[in-house]
Amino acid sequence: MTQRAAYNDITSNDNQWQAMSNYARRFQQLPFVSYISLLEAFPGAVGEGGRGISKTDRQNMTREALEKGVILILANLFD
Repeated sequence: MTQRAAYNDITSNDNQWQAMSNYARRFQQLPFVSYISLLEAFPGAVGEGGRGISKTDRQNMTREALEKGVILILANLFD
């Protein structure tokens, strides 16, 4: 998974995102949702253009998470 894929999941209210955020809200003392990705983006991937997500994209993801009542953690294994 890339951070671009996480962005798409969160902003489109994907089933995976719904399940993760609902679980965190219901069963965790501190409702964290973590997306750990391999890279920000795969170079040359269709729809990604080899670019990661922008600061604005990260802010939108954070806002969406806070509106769901969870704290979003994004991390890359490789930069």
